[in-house]
Amino acid sequence: MIGQIIPILASVTIDVDISAAFMGLLFLTLFVILTPLLIKPYMKAMEARGEATGGAREDAQADTEAAERKIAEYEETMKKIRNDATEIRESLRGQGVVESAEVVEEVRVELAKKIVSERDIIQNNKDAALIEIKSKSAALADSIVGKILPTGASL
Repeated sequence: MIGQIIPILASVTIDVDISAAFMGLLFLTLFVILTPLLIKPYMKAMEARGEATGGAREDAQADTEAAERKIAEYEETMKKIRNDATEIRESLRGQGVVESAEVVEEVRVELAKKIVSERDIIQNNKDAALIEIKSKSAALADSIVGKILPTGASL
């Protein structure tokens, strides 16, 4: 590809003659005429536009900074609220553990009292049953002996 470009460049010749000078003079003339007519008014318009939008940009930047500050304040407030909520939740959980321990202890004490009371009732019933059995056993033994032995016999 480079081999094809080199012969083309070698065949191009540029002649510098009066037309080049004429084009340079024409360029300078147009530049001198168009600068005050087009270029300076265009530059003034661009500068005015920059000044007009510059104020809007400054306002927008100030608004953006204010919004960022408010977002930071909001996030800080939310962080504080979350921390407070966590503390309250942990406090309530601690209170719940303490209260449940108290309730469990009360139930244990009540159950211990009921167990002692029921054991006393059972022991009283047992003692009463033993007394009744002893009294009935003596009468039953006498009855059995009376049936086995003749009436007049004695031991």
